Amino acid sequence: MNPNIISRQKDDVTIVEVSGKLLRDGNGSDLRQKICDLAENGRKRILLHVAGVTHIDSSGMGELVAAYTTLADAGGEMKLLSVGPCMSHLLRITSLNTVFEVYEDEASALRSFSSPKSARHEDSAGSVLRSELFFG
Repeated sequence: MNPNIISRQKDDVTIVEVSGKLLRDGNGSDLRQKICDLAENGRKRILLHVAGVTHIDSSGMGELVAAYTTLADAGGEMKLLSVGPCMSHLLRITSLNTVFEVYEDEASALRSFSSPKSARHEDSAGSVLRSELFFG
């Protein structure tokens, strides 16, 4: 079963609500395609609301990284909202908790888009360094 993906706009931030499963059977690619479509249409500030994600595996985590990378390459940013215990554990054991900004409440997450980017590191050309994605 594919995840349910709904997006809504709040000022210049697109909130993408995901519910269901992000698993190996390929259904996570729906999420990546949604993020790619948003980026192509100039929506580059994404708040991914994942409270409704019931199951996620390494492939689902890979889809999150792919979406993050797509946005970063396009000059955008993606942050996570309402991460459950299972996903939080996966973020920690993969060291992706150092990559993704995670927020508990929507208001704080939305405010963070207007503050300086403290969680990302950029080189002199302005490219996001992604070695931290895989090497901690």
